[in-house]
Amino acid sequence: MFSSFFIELKQTMNRKTIAAIAITAATALTGMAKKEVVMTVNGEDVSRSEFEYLYHKNRQQQVEPQTLEDYAEMFKIYKLKVADAHAKGIDTLASFRKEMDQYKADLAKPYMTDSIFLNSLVKEEYDRSRNEVEAYHIMILKGNTPESERLAYATADSLRSAIIGGADFGELAKKYSTDRGSYLSGGRMGWITTGRFPYAFEKMAFSLQPGEISEIVESAQAYHVLKGGRKRPARGSVLTEHIMKMCRQDATAEEEAAAKAAIDSIAKVVKADPEKFEDLARELSDDKGSGRQGGRLQWFEAGMMVEPFDSAAFEIGIGEISEPFRSQFGWHIVRKLDARGLATLDDMKPVLLQRFSSEQDERNALIRKNLIANLGKKHKGSLSKANIDMLCNGVAETGIDSVWMVNARNRATIGNIEIAKIGKKSICLADWAENAMPLNITDGETACSRLRGILENFYDNSLISTEEDWLYNNVAAYSNLLDEYRDGSLLYEASLQEVWDRAGKDTEGL
Repeated sequence: MFSSFFIELKQTMNRKTIAAIAITAATALTGMAKKEVVMTVNGEDVSRSEFEYLYHKNRQQQVEPQTLEDYAEMFKIYKLKVADAHAKGIDTLASFRKEMDQYKADLAKPYMTDSIFLNSLVKEEYDRSRNEVEAYHIMILKGNTPESERLAYATADSLRSAIIGGADFGELAKKYSTDRGSYLSGGRMGWITTGRFPYAFEKMAFSLQPGEISEIVESAQAYHVLKGGRKRPARGSVLTEHIMKMCRQDATAEEEAAAKAAIDSIAKVVKADPEKFEDLARELSDDKGSGRQGGRLQWFEAGMMVEPFDSAAFEIGIGEISEPFRSQFGWHIVRKLDARGLATLDDMKPVLLQRFSSEQDERNALIRKNLIANLGKKHKGSLSKANIDMLCNGVAETGIDSVWMVNARNRATIGNIEIAKIGKKSICLADWAENAMPLNITDGETACSRLRGILENFYDNSLISTEEDWLYNNVAAYSNLLDEYRDGSLLYEASLQEVWDRAGKDTEGL
């Protein structure tokens, strides 16, 4: 199979040469070894660094280690098989390239992590978690169109101006807030802790002084005007069980009285004999989900439950049963089973880092922004803001359609407009457009906003790709792992085609 491939040993692989490789292995593996070539297979050079890395990894996995001479021969054959996979074009398959791009990105992430910045975000969140704040807000939903979003912002801005001018926050919340959980209470959300609300909202809520009115805060779905409330040390979390008799907020007087009478009757029984609590929860609670578990809920922190459920659960002692109380869902009684204090910073850190890694968390965007800023400095990258403004202003008037996309791909027209530079390399509009999905956006303002975001994201990804290339050329640990994964994947696919699939179909031979 491999007779067509030319092999040239750049050095005679005798004992003296191999011994020299072994002696310097330890230092070569700690950094990027000099690009010294030890053999060439089908025109592809094999670096000393790669050979040493795989040799030492192979020795660690063997019961009886090979000699260097035997390993060199096996390595040569391994590289021939990889060359055969290249000749078959396996490395050009879309599925293979997609897999390699993903592995390359995953492998590069640890090298691009700014530990100082991440730790600052962790500490910021942990420091806030040591307190609770009494939160008030007026929420105005954005809607699904640019026009409804503009109207929502204008409404929030008008409400804020009215409050600053002396209007009653609570009355405006009752009249205009779209948060059904707090508007009847004048916007009072109760006592909240960290990690339950959007980052910008949470940061503002904890920074306000009692009675202070915030600037307008934007979340994914709405605009908010907040009022500062009291602060107190965090109370940790509790484990409870409850019994509920459901009653709508718009219930009739008769329905309200019936639900209240039912919960009073149950409360009387369980206070006389607490052992009956779980049986009665299974039998009588209208919360069927927890009722099947004897009324038991998951551990929760302050702010995770609606008021006054939240306050009732924290105010009673372990083993105590609350008096009946009304929430927006109906009437409840609660029994506290256990309580625990705050987690330590060390315990909380992995949980917070996992949370920050989610694209739904705003800090994920902050981490990426910090990364791009660092890579921009390292690789001398910059956006051509004037040109991007010109392109965005153009589509604000015309929108984006198939004709615009054709022009964007044409380097003889607008496709040649520079959108960014990385080092001495110019990145133009066509570099993005040539591989972009077609866009059709008729609304000018939306087209302008979308195009700006797309081009800035393309620059960001270009910087990350530049850093991945830099890592490959300068960090031996990175390049060796990437080469190993690529060659192993090629060898697997070639073996699948040439050996395993063929053997499975060769019924006569079998």
